[in-house]
Amino acid sequence: MEKSIEIYIRQSAGRNLLNIYVPSELRELFVRGVNSGTIEEIGIPINFEMSVTPEITRKKHEPLHVSLGIQAINVSYTE
Repeated sequence: MEKSIEIYIRQSAGRNLLNIYVPSELRELFVRGVNSGTIEEIGIPINFEMSVTPEITRKKHEPLHVSLGIQAINVSYTE
């Protein structure tokens, strides 16, 4: 199985949750990237997935699922 960083937005108990799953062997690389402000061209796939709620799509019986490949994660620290 190919290692990748998985980012999901999920609903649970009426809350919207941002979940980031990082394989343990990529933890140091991920933390370094977040600390430096960017994770880009690290040689592993980064995937983002979310389900669009019926309130947004206005289609109560047809949930929409979005899946995107991400090329970079950028973090901005502001004062």
